[in-house]
Amino acid sequence: MAKPVVDGLRNGLQGRVTFLSVNVIEPAGYAIAQQYGLRGTPQFVYFDASGKELWRKYGVPNAAEYRAALAVP
Repeated sequence: MAKPVVDGLRNGLQGRVTFLSVNVIEPAGYAIAQQYGLRGTPQFVYFDASGKELWRKYGVPNAAEYRAALAVP
């Protein structure tokens, strides 16, 4: 499951990275998934402050993958 990894990173990176979870079953979440081309779950997309996509991962990554992609120790 991705939830424990994401929750741990969310807590550890609070104030430096904003995490947004989208429920693709709900209409608003489905619209966001369509807008960003999300084709499956779980899928993780990292954007910089200007909205440019920097990283995308489908599946359950480990914490080291996240930290490397986010360039945080």
